[in-house]
Amino acid sequence: MTRIIVTHLSGSKAHQIEQFEVDRFDKLILGRDPTATIIFDPQRDDLVSRHHAAIQIRQGDPARYTLVDLGSSNGTFLNGRPVKDETPLQPGDTIELGEGGPRLAFDLEPRPVSVSAPAPTRLNAKVLVETRAGHPAAAAASAVSATAQARAHEGGMQEVRVGHPPADAVHAEPTPAADDRVGKETVLRMMNQERRSTGRRLIIGAGAAAALAAIVVGAFAHFGILFGKSPEAIVAEFGAATVVVEARWHIVDKNTGRPVYQRICIVENLRLPCFLQIDNNPVQRWLTTDDDDHRGIPIEVGGRGSGFVVKDQGFILTNKHVAQGWKVPGWMDFDSNGGILIRISTSGQGEVSMARINPKVYRHLKGWDFDHPVKLVRPNFAAPGGMGLGTVSMALLEGRNESLSVRFPDTRDSIEARLVKGSAEADVAEIKIDATRKLPTIDLASVGSRPRVGERVTVLGYPGISEEKHAIVQSSEGGNITNLIELIPQPTVTEGIIAKVGDTVKAEKNVQTFDDLGDVYQLTVTATGHGNSGGPVFDRDGKVIGLFTYSRSSGDERVTFAVPIKYGLDLLLN
Repeated sequence: MTRIIVTHLSGSKAHQIEQFEVDRFDKLILGRDPTATIIFDPQRDDLVSRHHAAIQIRQGDPARYTLVDLGSSNGTFLNGRPVKDETPLQPGDTIELGEGGPRLAFDLEPRPVSVSAPAPTRLNAKVLVETRAGHPAAAAASAVSATAQARAHEGGMQEVRVGHPPADAVHAEPTPAADDRVGKETVLRMMNQERRSTGRRLIIGAGAAAALAAIVVGAFAHFGILFGKSPEAIVAEFGAATVVVEARWHIVDKNTGRPVYQRICIVENLRLPCFLQIDNNPVQRWLTTDDDDHRGIPIEVGGRGSGFVVKDQGFILTNKHVAQGWKVPGWMDFDSNGGILIRISTSGQGEVSMARINPKVYRHLKGWDFDHPVKLVRPNFAAPGGMGLGTVSMALLEGRNESLSVRFPDTRDSIEARLVKGSAEADVAEIKIDATRKLPTIDLASVGSRPRVGERVTVLGYPGISEEKHAIVQSSEGGNITNLIELIPQPTVTEGIIAKVGDTVKAEKNVQTFDDLGDVYQLTVTATGHGNSGGPVFDRDGKVIGLFTYSRSSGDERVTFAVPIKYGLDLLLN
């Protein structure tokens, strides 16, 4: 029995796999409408039309498959090319619903003998899916492999296939330490030399050996204190207390709870953010809670970071931009093609003019003002392109976590968390889970401790660039078989040194000094990145001195930063 396998590569259903028996369908409708066969989220998948596209099934031996656009607003793309007419569909092809919209891979189980896997070109590297007949789980595992391969092709990295260790990997037997071998030879030699000596000399020899052993043990203890805990020891001791933090937040009207949208203008087939200038008032973003024509982007962001348990009752520290993202300016890096400024005069009959602008001029509008009312402008949907001005109202905005959860290493379970508080001074937040058992914790350095430049540090966390382990969970609902790919976290350990210690503003007599870094630690830990935000930074004693937070790049050079742990201690103590 042939099945169509649809692997969601991006969008609200990313990492999900849906299967459909070919003889039960003549077409699969893709869209946001509840009657569609493959349904997308109306809020998150805003580029998808209600009935966006269809996979046509022409029964036969073998069956033929085509892709057709159903008059969608943003177009349908097959392997990066727009679909104009009914287009043949082959296993391994990738479908994109709207440019920049959800992507999914099309495949068959089992694959026709005449169809071979596509070469990993730039267009199909992201959807290189190899399935085996009679093994539905193989398709899901291949999808994970395809994702890892896509990262390799896009980032110029070596190709990595998840779940396949190198063929030449071997486990070496441990060899005795050189010091142990020398110690044994020394004792044997001493015994041979003293075999004919008197009992008194034997006692002296034994005492000397004991003294030598004590010196060796003392030396190892001394060097252990001198060099501190190794990265291997730190991840073994504290890896279990280092967690993945997943969050999705959005901006709402505080009074009504309705989501807020950034209005989009469609000009020359480009979707650009709209800005408003009403009469001679300051320029503002066109924000609205009304999106009847689906020309708005919901102001929401989802992401993943790291964190660590600091109290066994379930208290966890992470970055503020992970757990309270709306507090950090920079929700939207406006389109590089610019934006549209709409000037509206409310005098007389009202006049409207539109002009392309450089969004860099309005970077100050990327932040959020939660303390003062802002204008929400309802579009006049009857106007051409919905660009007319409707009613204007004032509203207070509020950021909310739509979801906030934690995953511990080597588990599939996602535990719901809640935000306790965020720091007003630094990129640090405290969250809490309801613990059903005593949790492993991580030791924190004292408030007054401050690392020295050149000191070795170790960082734990879950950077997205690292190879990931997944589990495949299969479920059957309404006759459709769905494979859900779930992450099984495994912490990544990296090390480096403190390259520089930033400082706050200081005043002495009539002179003020400040550091453009602010109160952060600059690190040489560059083999990590996005996803490691909020992870613990350890000193040589195994104490957390900071939280890994962000990086800065200039050309080929890159440095990373950590927030001092004192800001986390302030949250815990207050």
